[in-house]
Amino acid sequence: MKPLIFLLVVLLVGCARSSVIPVGDDIYVLSRAQKGFGTAAVREDALEEARLYCSSKGMAIEVLGVDVRKMVIVSADPEAQVSFKCIARQ
Repeated sequence: MKPLIFLLVVLLVGCARSSVIPVGDDIYVLSRAQKGFGTAAVREDALEEARLYCSSKGMAIEVLGVDVRKMVIVSADPEAQVSFKCIARQ
């Protein structure tokens, strides 16, 4: 039973991956990929993660662009890339 629980935990943890990369003064790109077929969920999750990133710095988010890529069977999961800026809260 324990190996089955461990396998489920590993699979769930590996279902989504993301990274925030600074590209300028308070400008970032966040890439997020996750298992599944649709792009709406990965897009919304990426936007929320970007918002939380700026919020953790005491700032608000200004979305500069969103690029979404569909799943390619066997080779790629759905992916969203958000370009954003952290700005002072108004």
